[in-house]
Parts: sequence; structure tokens; C-alpha cells
Amino acid sequence: MNKMDKFSTKKGILWAEVAQEFPAPLVFDRSNPSHITLEYSAEYDKSRKYLGREYFVDLKTKLWNHKIEIVLVDLPSKMPFKEKQPFILLSWREGTKPTVKDGIDLINSWKNKEPVFCQDVSHFGKIRTVIAFYKWSQQWDSTQD
Repeated sequence: MNKMDKFSTKKGILWAEVAQEFPAPLVFDRSNPSHITLEYSAEYDKSRKYLGREYFVDLKTKLWNHKIEIVLVDLPSKMPFKEKQPFILLSWREGTKPTVKDGIDLINSWKNKEPVFCQDVSHFGKIRTVIAFYKWSQQWDSTQD
């Protein structure tokens, strides 16, 4: 696959948008608990059957460090997922630009027993999400397909 194939006009990110307010207090002032990345570099044509579907995901463990705060989630078995660990970016320190890699690094630090803050949030139960597709290119209109 050449480098441009990855960003072809019908590729993007399949994600589950958070469709309700996050039920627990957040660590940092900057926040936008928006989504769970389900598949990066997803093909729209293969993803469209999931669009608009509602799923409730289980909240598990909140992790944070000096930069970001995330929550690990368990997904229903029927929910499409092709990434390593499902999580929602919850909040971040002023002046930082959080990335998915920051979330993955935080998870790896926690798994490796490195010092990170953690809190069980499973008592908050489930959070509602809706499947959506973020297109990398504005050159096509998914409503026209």
C-alpha cells in the first residue's frame, strides 16, 4: 500500500461518540469526553452498516498523569473494534495537545506498574455511545453514497 492509500478519500476513523455527559468529576479543566476510536484508517463502505447504532459501554478505570485523564471501557461483544485498548480521553492540562498516543502511553505505564493515578469508576455503570464516521477528506459526501 502506498502512503496515499491510507488517506484515500473514502477512509477515516470509525468511532463511538459519547452521547451523554460523563458521570464522574474530571481532573483537568480542559475537557471534551467525545469518543472511543474503534478503527483507525477504516473504510467507509465497510463501516457504514454500523453508523447510527447505539451501544452502552461499561466504565472501568480512570487513569491520569500530569498531562491527561482517560477512562478505560469494556465494549459489548457486537461492537466493532480493531484497536488495542478502548478508552475515552476525558480531560487534559491547559497548554497540552492530547493525542491517542498519549492515551496509549498512559495505559502502558499503568500496565507496567509505573506511577500513574487510577480510580475505579465501574460503580458509575454504563455510558451511551453512537457509532459515527470521521472522514479524512471533504471530497466526498457520505450522504450521497
